Amino acid sequence: MRFSVASTLLALATVASAASSWTFSDGTVKVLSKAGNDAVEKFSGVDRVQNTLTLGHQDKLKVTLTTKDGSTAKRPHQAFLVVKEASGLEAPFPLTVKDSGKGTVEISQKDLPVQLLLSQEPLEASLVLASFGSSKGSVTPVFDFTVKLDAATSAPSYEKPLRYGKLAEIHHIFRADPKNPPKIVSITFALAVLATVPALFIGWFALGGNFTHVQKALGNAPISHVVFFGSIVAMEGVFFLYYTQWNLFQTLPAIGAVGVAAFLSGTKALGEVQRRRLAEVFNKQQDTMTFTPPSAEETVNHPAFASVIWALEPHQQGIVEVAKGRGGPVKIAWEIHGDGPTKVLFIMGLAGIKTSWQRQTKYFGHDRSNEYSVLILDNRGMGDSDKPIARYTTSGMAADIVEVLDHVGWTAEREFHLVGLSLGGMIAQEVAYAIPTRLRSLTLMGTTAQFESGPAKSWSDAMWQRLSFVVPKSEDQSIFDTGRKLFPEDWLAAPDDAASLPSPKMTSRCGPAPGTPDGEYRTFNNNFQRFQAQELFKKRHASWFTQQGFLCQLIAAAGHRKTPQQLKTMADRVGRERILVMHGTVDNMITVPNGEKLIKHIEPGMGLIVEGMGHAPIMDRAEWLNALLEERFTAWGKL
Repeated sequence: MRFSVASTLLALATVASAASSWTFSDGTVKVLSKAGNDAVEKFSGVDRVQNTLTLGHQDKLKVTLTTKDGSTAKRPHQAFLVVKEASGLEAPFPLTVKDSGKGTVEISQKDLPVQLLLSQEPLEASLVLASFGSSKGSVTPVFDFTVKLDAATSAPSYEKPLRYGKLAEIHHIFRADPKNPPKIVSITFALAVLATVPALFIGWFALGGNFTHVQKALGNAPISHVVFFGSIVAMEGVFFLYYTQWNLFQTLPAIGAVGVAAFLSGTKALGEVQRRRLAEVFNKQQDTMTFTPPSAEETVNHPAFASVIWALEPHQQGIVEVAKGRGGPVKIAWEIHGDGPTKVLFIMGLAGIKTSWQRQTKYFGHDRSNEYSVLILDNRGMGDSDKPIARYTTSGMAADIVEVLDHVGWTAEREFHLVGLSLGGMIAQEVAYAIPTRLRSLTLMGTTAQFESGPAKSWSDAMWQRLSFVVPKSEDQSIFDTGRKLFPEDWLAAPDDAASLPSPKMTSRCGPAPGTPDGEYRTFNNNFQRFQAQELFKKRHASWFTQQGFLCQLIAAAGHRKTPQQLKTMADRVGRERILVMHGTVDNMITVPNGEKLIKHIEPGMGLIVEGMGHAPIMDRAEWLNALLEERFTAWGKL
């Protein structure tokens, strides 16, 4: 630093001149050497050290003294030993001073700046003393010393500070413009591009392309198709102009404009093609059916549509917040029908809601309400429960249910029967694995420990089945496809078999059917129409069904895994004699090899592969299933 440290410190500390001033006494400087030949010199305010001291690379320079305010030994606010070279560069070293005025400071070569180490002239050491108050500060040169560097090591160096100023001129050398490749290379690439044209046509014809559909396409969506194909041609024209005339800044805006037109028109054009092809598939499927499925509009206008969800009044109901420490809270809606001693928990599958169990709810919770208490709920993602956008897992959904069980007080050992269908069966496996001794029994229907396509399906068929869940379809097509996956076709075509319809006059805690003059519930034309009505009612309800919730549940089902060892452990803890596993041979949602493998690994007390049964016996075999469950509940209750 080029300004004077001593003068600056002195100016800050001294506020006024006075009669007294800061001095020192008993000044001693020692050069402490590892060789033992220490040098000692004394100095005072009027007598500085006459000899020039030498500070070696292993030496220490130690200064001791007593500071005084006038004649009184005292500690000042400022006490520095300032080392300065001939050019005026200074380095301050603070003294450690006690209240008695005894002060000391030690310096070695490593403490000195590089510039001072390289000084060719002796360094001057001055003592700076000052303090707030009336006493005058002092700056006293006390001794000189030279620095003797280690001859065995290279001298220290430092980079000169960067100074602003004119720099040397920079000369840029640019590469020469690239040359065109040899003609043979250009011709090869041109032929490769042209070869894709017949390949595209071959692929188009292989996938069922047909020029006769042009008229249909232009008739259904003329503007979209014309603009889409025109934008494709225009894009090729833009690339040609870029190659021949345009620069990049002319090309990019044109690509942006044509690209937007292609995207918007292509979305509509391809949507028209998809709807037309799905309609063709739908019509072909209908041709193989023994009945004509009604349209959604016909079913919505049917007299029984308004009462497709039975007004079964629960004995208890509520909403409980769960998963507070697992990314929640998440609100789960639940109901208990009946107040009997035998407790049953039903867990619904993918995209199902608690009213999907209404045949079982009526049978156990209303017709036999003094014997059974039936707990039904909406899994997260469906119905009246919350639908957070997150990664759902069957174990996480099972944890939700355990918290609901705790909330309603079903916490005793062997207290409730657990029944799970499809995804609900996967969740039931996780519940049983988590709290096995609280289950009185476990029933798994149409479910799996891990998806298996089975030998009857190729890998492509299995993948297409999974993709079919998320491919956009018309409402009629979507419900029709789902119905064929869930139920046998002969049952779908059969007359509505809801023979056990509730009656507000006969069924306890059952409200009247809306839209009917006598309050009685009506039947539909066939079983498919009743299923269709339930799906339409659910999807058109304001909050029961969302696509996001469906996809989140689908991810949970796809990710479900239970190893053979985990299934064995679960069965051991629940008790195999308390477990029923059943699967239908015409289950097109989760194929029968899944049920067979589940039975193999669990070795349940009862394993059923039911001939001709579909994925959802809660509807297509409701009376048989209810009777079977009632018989098993009675038997398990005696264990």
